[in-house]
Amino acid sequence: MVAFGALYEGTDLALVMPAYAAMALLFGLWTYRLHEARPAGTVHTGSRLGAAGATVRAAPKLLPFSAGAFLMSAGWSAALAFLGLRIVGQGGGPFLVGFAAGLTAVVEIPVMLATGPLGRRIGLRAMYLAGAAVNVALFSVWALVSDPTVLAVLASLEGVSFALVYVSQVVLVGRLVPAGLLASGQSLFSGIVRSAAPIAGILAGGVVFERLGPPALFAGCAGLVALGATVVWLVLAGVDAAAGPPHVAPPPTST
Repeated sequence: MVAFGALYEGTDLALVMPAYAAMALLFGLWTYRLHEARPAGTVHTGSRLGAAGATVRAAPKLLPFSAGAFLMSAGWSAALAFLGLRIVGQGGGPFLVGFAAGLTAVVEIPVMLATGPLGRRIGLRAMYLAGAAVNVALFSVWALVSDPTVLAVLASLEGVSFALVYVSQVVLVGRLVPAGLLASGQSLFSGIVRSAAPIAGILAGGVVFERLGPPALFAGCAGLVALGATVVWLVLAGVDAAAGPPHVAPPPTST
């Protein structure tokens, strides 16, 4: 992201789409080499809604957890989506936009490596809340800061928050859902939190950004994250003590 930002800064933003198309083609060629995995057979769940219904019935806390995480993800997605416009609107250029995105990804990697011992020390709920608190503080500052360089540098804290929240979410779903329904539980949670929530958050964020301005947007995002984290904290009381090993999926990048 930093390299592409520097490229666009020195050339023309018209290169964005051709560069994206070239990277998408390379990714498609790479994935074409992967072997296709087919399920061994059909699993009978006993629910008219299939595996999703069986998952919700077996893990009653999953949907309330998803609701709190939905609010957090909506606020997070809106803030990140419009950070670039905030930077450009304050006089920054493509390099600072790319620098902010790249710095976030660089920071989240070592933090993710530290989440194992940290989660065992303070618990999953506390680690989740810590990540949310970083976002609340960061978005509140973004609402007040106008210097584009400061905005870009502060984006590094988003890497800290993403690592803490993402790892906590995946492991917590693994604690809530029985092992036989783990894939369905992760898919259901991901559909609500990582697909539906960003769509809702960014659409609403665009309206707020245009009509009320960036400070109102980032302040609102901080409020959504705080509200969602409160819901999660209340819903998941006692989950840290739940029996069973955590099930962690390979993390994506936040960018």
